[in-house]
Amino acid sequence: MARELGCLALLQTAEVVVGTPNVTVGFDATTREGHHFNSIHFTLESGCVVAAIDELAGGTREDYSTHITQTVDCMAETYVFFHPSSTFEATRKLIINNISNSMMERCAANHAAISLVEQRWKWKIMELNCHLHPLDSIASKVRSGLKKVKREIQPTLKRKLFGTDYAASSIIVQMNKLRFKDAKGDPKGFKLFLHTENLGAGLIPRYRGNRLHVMFHIGGVLTHHFDKMLSFLKSGTGCAGLKEAIAHDMASKPGRVGLQVLGLLGKLLTGPWMKVFYTSRSSGILHLAGIAIVKQAIETMTDWAESPLQVLQTERDCFGKEIMRDDITRSMLLPPVNKELFREYMSACCLAINDVLNLQYKRSEVLAPSFEEKIAFEASVLRLTGISDFP
Repeated sequence: MARELGCLALLQTAEVVVGTPNVTVGFDATTREGHHFNSIHFTLESGCVVAAIDELAGGTREDYSTHITQTVDCMAETYVFFHPSSTFEATRKLIINNISNSMMERCAANHAAISLVEQRWKWKIMELNCHLHPLDSIASKVRSGLKKVKREIQPTLKRKLFGTDYAASSIIVQMNKLRFKDAKGDPKGFKLFLHTENLGAGLIPRYRGNRLHVMFHIGGVLTHHFDKMLSFLKSGTGCAGLKEAIAHDMASKPGRVGLQVLGLLGKLLTGPWMKVFYTSRSSGILHLAGIAIVKQAIETMTDWAESPLQVLQTERDCFGKEIMRDDITRSMLLPPVNKELFREYMSACCLAINDVLNLQYKRSEVLAPSFEEKIAFEASVLRLTGISDFP
């Protein structure tokens, strides 16, 4: 039965791609418990269809390109089986000719994979990058930028948490351990604390690496509830010294300022970014319009890097929209415990963010008007992100 459903799904995808010009191919991979999975999907103006979700040997250009070409071959074979009047070669060529664009995360392996696909198909594909994936790179780059500040201005800072990362990142990681890990943390005690303070069990989400907006969101939550969190860390059992170490680093000026900077960026950049780009087709924003939106964010980040303290008086986010002044936002905009440290941290973060955005969108900077006009029709069916979704 499962095999039958798989064939029908592949037939549906093949029929859609055969009958639709200017289709966008997208692929996205993830690794779970040592297994590497890759999905291939096609997006068009009316929606999205999935062609394959398979486990691959690895994440190289050969793995991805072979997966794409073999999937298209399977689509052609399935289509011909149900439409005997068609031939495999003609159907395969029609599918390939209807693929005008690719949408994926910007990385060397993905670019190399598309280049190999173009060579094998002898067909040029317009290569564009997902607007949502830069958030992962932004989180990584911000961590690197803050570590650099730590090395330059705080080389002898005494910390109790292990690791070479900057204080705020270590606090976020260890708080997650305290919240969710049975052996090393205290999930039951933490949950009881959240219930007692009426904060909600989901106050702190699981932090699994630099994924999207999570690190910045947690920074804002810890800043807003700083006094309550510190009181909890100083009470009860010590969890082999973990609570004491977190409390020590969280109460330090680098820890407090770092968390505030992350929380501010969450309210002014990554949160609005999710709201703008993590949307369905009905949002009405197309891929080329998204590039213009990001260019505005780059200009704002440049201004904030030159004058970091102005962020505390801002009325608008990085996209020029008025910020929502909820309780957490108001906490983020309070004067920092150390203005000089805030200035260094915020400037380093803004510069790091611009490094990511300029690299992500450097190809769009050289788009001549004539070229934009040429691809306008093809791009009119491009979605904002490379994540498969359904109407």
